[in-house]
Amino acid sequence: MNGTAEAGMPAFVASGWNAMLAPKGTPKEIVDKLAAAVDAALKNPATRKRLEDIGAVIPASTGPDALRTLVAGEIEKWTPVISAAGVVAN
Repeated sequence: MNGTAEAGMPAFVASGWNAMLAPKGTPKEIVDKLAAAVDAALKNPATRKRLEDIGAVIPASTGPDALRTLVAGEIEKWTPVISAAGVVAN
């Protein structure tokens, strides 16, 4: 049994993730170029092996649209938790 199940939250799952972000308003050509470079790096066997060796899980989909989907899902998942805990921003 995991610690969260013992604490009464058997379905609780949290994970970390990393992303490369650019300032709002960055030209699409630049975003596309960065996304292509990251995608190429993630397809490199040596890079993939190194990331997997340190426990990284490389998503099947990368790029701006995949990141938007991920962030939207994280917001949907964590907003009720944050609200229920009474967390407020300063």
